[in-house]
Amino acid sequence: MRAAEAREAGFRRETKGMHIMSDYRAVLSCRLAGKVSADDDICRAYDHDLGEMPGVLLGLFRRRPSCVVLPKSAEDVREALRTASEHDIPVTPRGQASSGYGGAMPVRGGLVVDFARMNRVLAVDAEHGFADVEPGVVWTDLAERLAEDGLDLRLCPTSGPSSTVGGWFAMGGSGIGSLMFGGIDQAVSEIDAVGPDGELRTISSREELALWCGSAGILGCVTRLRLVCRPLEPLRHAALHLHSAKDLARLLEEAEGMAAYSGTLLSAGYLALQAEAAGGKAPVDAGFLLNLTFFERKYDRAALEALALRHGARLLPDETAGHEWAERFHPMRIKRGGPALLCGEISLPAKNFDRLQALATRLLGRDRIGFEAFCGRGGEMAVLVYIPDSNRDALSLFRMGKAMVPLHLARPLGGRVYSAGLWFNCQSARVFGREHYRRLLKKKRLDDPRNLMNPGKICGAGRHFAFCRALSLGIWFGTLCALPLSMLLKARPVRLAPAGAHAPAAANVSIKED
Repeated sequence: MRAAEAREAGFRRETKGMHIMSDYRAVLSCRLAGKVSADDDICRAYDHDLGEMPGVLLGLFRRRPSCVVLPKSAEDVREALRTASEHDIPVTPRGQASSGYGGAMPVRGGLVVDFARMNRVLAVDAEHGFADVEPGVVWTDLAERLAEDGLDLRLCPTSGPSSTVGGWFAMGGSGIGSLMFGGIDQAVSEIDAVGPDGELRTISSREELALWCGSAGILGCVTRLRLVCRPLEPLRHAALHLHSAKDLARLLEEAEGMAAYSGTLLSAGYLALQAEAAGGKAPVDAGFLLNLTFFERKYDRAALEALALRHGARLLPDETAGHEWAERFHPMRIKRGGPALLCGEISLPAKNFDRLQALATRLLGRDRIGFEAFCGRGGEMAVLVYIPDSNRDALSLFRMGKAMVPLHLARPLGGRVYSAGLWFNCQSARVFGREHYRRLLKKKRLDDPRNLMNPGKICGAGRHFAFCRALSLGIWFGTLCALPLSMLLKARPVRLAPAGAHAPAAANVSIKED
């Protein structure tokens, strides 16, 4: 008899005739010894993510889980979800919780499945260009491992040193490399996933993979991902100074035609904030900096100079481009200088970026504002709008509405909220597209009729989800009504600290193994 079966049998003998088995935590502790904790201090560390929201809103959503599991294998995940299903316990999957959309918040308490221990690279196939990984693998760690076999990542989020492969797949979206390769959905060719009933399936059809990508774990837990990789090869970088974003869409279309691998657009305002935080000098003091990355074999300096000339841009020294590439994993590095940074994140057609930038700058003209955008294939952009602020006074609650200005402005310009998660589940149909959302909702209701998998996120049914949807609608329309007041209140940023002034590190939370 296997050790796990022996522990289970012994536990049942010891508790025969008792009601302790009705507590799912006791069952889990028996089935997954050394991987479960119901300690109150540990559970408290799992009731939030990295997003900053007003305390009054967090108080409505925030629930402490009653138990945390750190599985080490797909079989552990099966046991966890099977036990939760047997006892009608809601389950919240969790990676690094580095997103700010509430996707990893256990709004109904219950069980949190933390994938921190499932962080192995299972296989690398250099001949066919793919890697099988567990969901807890950190992106930059994976890149180092792939380099040993002459491979590299097609895509990577800008939070690569901290976020996990499974977490970004669950959130969806684009990042470094998306100008050539599209979103994360294009980089995953197969997954293993455990459904709400505890059954493990391998999924490789593009249609079903599309449903799982960006679904925030509402369909189940992914235990393995097969990533399509690219050959490891040298890169070259170029930086263009644009006086305006008027011709941006055409410029990016031409850059895509020149086989640009990645593109990032930074406004002069953002560069000033970045330089202030780092104690340096911004490379430009007006307009925008467009950073383009090419594979060395595709790099053509003469073609780049002609591209810049056609669009009234100026090609900057290679050192500037190299510096920005070296800093690519720190898109929110300006945050280290203060206790709060208002941030709105949207997906938008590049052809409308200049209109969004002009409107947001005019409406938020009393504040310092910075734009950072990641260029995707086909003229799409992921845009972040930053406003330094302080959360140390009573009016900060009302000023937080400033972060919603770009989100509301983007809607009539063909844009949308970057991700739905918890806070914007009322925008899910627009985030995914109505047809995709309809299929996702149908699958959710069919596979998880009790709405146990990550309830409150994206879509669902029942009174618990109705409550979350109502609060999301309240956030959306409430901030729309409060925008005039938000814009009247000037942000009150603290002095940005130069590089080297770091905040205290967060305490590590761990579950000791037997």
